Amino acid sequence: MKILLMCGAGASSGFMAQAMRKAAKEQGLDDIDVIARSEAEMTNNLKGTDIIMFGPHLAYKKDALAKDLEQYNIPFAFIDKDAYGAIDGAQL
Repeated sequence: MKILLMCGAGASSGFMAQAMRKAAKEQGLDDIDVIARSEAEMTNNLKGTDIIMFGPHLAYKKDALAKDLEQYNIPFAFIDKDAYGAIDGAQL
């Protein structure tokens, strides 16, 4: 499963992606691939993506993001702000 993790500039999502990969490995989920990118790089990284997760700070763009993604038929969700702030990959 490929998870595309998006944030504004890609910096905070990099830390969260690392935490998510670690949590997945600890749970024996070896087929999870978490890739962190900035919002500007989203459309260039959709190939093979199973789900997109956005940092909570992008929730104000939910409608615009939904419109951008509707043609790709890829589900998306926003990460809980507390889990994101704590960089807790196991909560996801």
